[in-house]
Amino acid sequence: MGDGPGRRADQPRQAAAADPDLPLTILDRAGSFWVTAAGLLLILAILTAMLAFHSVIARYVFAMAREAVLPTGLAGADSGARVSAPRGGSLAQTVTAAVVVAGFALAGADPVGQMFAWLSTLGALGLL
Repeated sequence: MGDGPGRRADQPRQAAAADPDLPLTILDRAGSFWVTAAGLLLILAILTAMLAFHSVIARYVFAMAREAVLPTGLAGADSGARVSAPRGGSLAQTVTAAVVVAGFALAGADPVGQMFAWLSTLGALGLL
């Protein structure tokens, strides 16, 4: 039966199951510098995505509070401020995130397997 199309299609799956760090293992063949660079870039990408998500939510809450869809105090309008940042929306997002993370932590839930999977699915549905 040899090396048919079905067998070749299973090879990446089997390789990934045998080595969960397969991308880093492949990069390690080119040198340990690339593994370190990939790890650093991954961390920076995650931080950038978190900052972008926070900013979008803060602006969205600010706009909805400005239009009185949400409590107007969330708009955080301060006429004497030098910066027109959406402080109310930012604080609301920070508090909401802290409460959700604390709830999952108190429940002993796996942050990646449960919190991330569930909430990213809800977020994607919300975008749709």
